[in-house]
Amino acid sequence: MKKLSFMAVLALSTMLTACSSGGSGGGSSLIPTTSLPDGSTVPESGTSIQTVNNSQRRTANYENAATSAGITTEASAEEINNAYNNMKKILVDQDFSNATKEDILLSLAMAGEDIEGLKDKSLDDIKTAAQDLAIKSKAEDIYAKLGTERNLSLKDITFYEPEYDKADQAIYKFIIDKNGNLTGLQETDDGGASVLKFNRTGNGVYKNNEGLVSYGFVYNGEYGRKYEEEVTFAKSTSVEDVKTSLKTAVKAHWGNEPEDTLNAILAFIDTLDLTNGLIDENVCEKQGNCAYKDNDVDTATVKLDNKGQDVGLKYADFGTITYDIKAGNESGKDIALFYGGYEALSAQAKDLPQIDTEMNFEGKALANVWAEHKDTEIETSKLYDGTANLTFKDGKETLVADFTDWHKVTLETNTSAYRGYDISVSGTAKDAAYTLENPGLAGADIKYYGENPKNPDEVVGSATFWGNNDTHRVDAEMVFGGTRK
Repeated sequence: MKKLSFMAVLALSTMLTACSSGGSGGGSSLIPTTSLPDGSTVPESGTSIQTVNNSQRRTANYENAATSAGITTEASAEEINNAYNNMKKILVDQDFSNATKEDILLSLAMAGEDIEGLKDKSLDDIKTAAQDLAIKSKAEDIYAKLGTERNLSLKDITFYEPEYDKADQAIYKFIIDKNGNLTGLQETDDGGASVLKFNRTGNGVYKNNEGLVSYGFVYNGEYGRKYEEEVTFAKSTSVEDVKTSLKTAVKAHWGNEPEDTLNAILAFIDTLDLTNGLIDENVCEKQGNCAYKDNDVDTATVKLDNKGQDVGLKYADFGTITYDIKAGNESGKDIALFYGGYEALSAQAKDLPQIDTEMNFEGKALANVWAEHKDTEIETSKLYDGTANLTFKDGKETLVADFTDWHKVTLETNTSAYRGYDISVSGTAKDAAYTLENPGLAGADIKYYGENPKNPDEVVGSATFWGNNDTHRVDAEMVFGGTRK
């Protein structure tokens, strides 16, 4: 996937990153928010994901079951935990050793079973009744959702940028202060080498006033091979911290190179004069063994606009991040895509039941598409809206994303394929310049979410791909999200 420089205006968000030692600049006004109760959202954050606090629900479920089983004593937190663990041991693990009649009846009631007809039965009869696959499945679901006390909020959310290379993939986290207030957004990139903090200034809007600057180098390796890195930092970052971050980026991107080669690149970074020894970027890229400075940005603003609210997502989200940058008298704006949610509530296809399982999800999709004319090298981009339908069946996934005025994109599981999926496109693009033919898949990522991740309620994901037509090279990335039907 092609990435544009700052001066060409950002097309992908990984161009806006900074060193972790840089911090966030002053001048932004803070709009505080308070900690949230169960089920609340923070629309001002830019995401529609709801908080998850199951304390009341797990206690109420236990108390209702205890009443049904004739247990009247008020339970402590430890007793409630023990009751859920016993339910798992008895109904899920089918371990009845040392289980009393009262234990089994309480476990059955906690799993949602009507136990009135069992109270007069013998212990052996109750054990037999509890050895039911449908009850086991219900108990597994209840335990996954309520067996452990869970309190999740904005601080537990991770968003990703679509990317073909995990070392290049931008990661976004909300910044929460010690009082639980939302104060900013943090973007991490280059294998952890780059971290940029934006202060919250409005509803879903975050701004860095400190300013950004990029440093890069080109190293001439053996056999004419060139090794290049460029990372963007806060302007206050020291030379030593820049070098440290460049080394981290090198290890992330070139860590599989022979040890002698990797050590030579790292040693070369130590020799760089990042104060007086910088040359023009284009010259450096041609000659090698040099360093350059690029992109002197005064302010950078990002705005999150989510689509999850449109399809009813609660544990995950997807949407756009609009970048607005100013460098001297120049300014630029562009859009990147994001997806993700609660890491603690996520799963992938390999984590789900692989046999006799079918799940269907419906929702929406976004595609960001770049078209570069082969002769003039002039590049333009468009954002397309579409629908998304995903089927998971017996371990295999089929995603159909149908974009208005563009193409229908289909991803299908293929474990022998390079990226684990086959990709195809159909239909006719309304604008011929954006017609994508013979697609190649750069990367794909599908994540499932729910309080029981093995029985998920939601899905979000991404794909990056490219193709050609008679006049243009076309690059595209998409994100999508949907709820289970």
